[in-house]
This record gives sequence, structure tokens and C-alpha cells, in this order.
Amino acid sequence: DVEINFADTQKISGMAFYMGSWVSEQKYYENNRPSVVTLQLDDEEFQLEFSDVMEKHYVYFSQPVAFNYIKLTIYEVYRGTVYDDTVISEINIFPPAD
Repeated sequence: DVEINFADTQKISGMAFYMGSWVSEQKYYENNRPSVVTLQLDDEEFQLEFSDVMEKHYVYFSQPVAFNYIKLTIYEVYRGTVYDDTVISEINIFPPAD
């Protein structure tokens, strides 16, 4: 699990996930990559499924979501060919358009 608590309420309209190791295509397949995760924003939960491709995966909300707490739980992975670790290279958060 990855958990972050914020002092002030945050609002987001979407997120981008870089699943796996983006050092190289070889490293991408050598390490585990998340396939099913649960994203929790305060009391709201979203189950997300990702395909096994080295590209940004976008998640957009129909309306901005406000929260003080975020938690990401990995439930399933695509197995790496060499290493038994699970990598997320980057997560971007998009604020709502004003």
C-alpha cells in the first residue's frame, strides 16, 4: 500500500499512471507491473485495471474529487521475467480546470 495524508483538502480531475519500470523496455518486462489496484480517496474507492503495455494509463473522473487522504493498494500484477518486485515509475495528478 501507498498512503498519503494531506493537511489541506485536495481536488483532482484525473491521474496518469506509469506502471512498471520505465528505465528501458527490457527493465519494464523484467519487473512486476501492477494490473489491478484500488485507489481510495477518503471514503471513495475506485478499482482500476491496467493493460500490460509500456504507456501512460489515464484515469479521469466525471467530476472533480475532493479528498485529504489517498491510498493505492496493488491486488494483482503482471509477473516480471527476472525480479519479484513491483514497480510504479510515476503517478501524475491533474487538478480541476478552473
